[in-house]
Amino acid sequence: ELQEDFDAIIRFHKKQDWKFDTSRLSNFLRNPLHTIVLTDVNQSIQWVNKGFRTMTGYEPKEVIHKRPSFLQGASTDFAQRDEIRKCLIARETFTGNIVNYRKNGDSYLCNVQIEPIFNRKAQLSNFIAFEFEV
Repeated sequence: ELQEDFDAIIRFHKKQDWKFDTSRLSNFLRNPLHTIVLTDVNQSIQWVNKGFRTMTGYEPKEVIHKRPSFLQGASTDFAQRDEIRKCLIARETFTGNIVNYRKNGDSYLCNVQIEPIFNRKAQLSNFIAFEFEV
């Protein structure tokens, strides 16, 4: 599974002509409980790794083209949501914890690092989120 996930990210890397260092991805993906979420510039989910299913209970096909905010709910801190939004608009990295919800309705605290990905023409191409349960 690790190799499948890594190969999928490399395909995006080549197709989008990212200027993004993929070397740390394999280390992050070694933990099957770690999640990677890849969105387009409008925050529409394009791909999630296998760990996403373990963390959230959602199958990848259930979340493609949704915005990651669908995981948020009643206990999600609005100030934290606003901070994420501000960072995405500014094309800056966000790092912090946020309460998300699994498919079964259970909440969990998630550490999230969201980074903008630019192509070699310096155009915003995607956002990538590295997540793990705290």
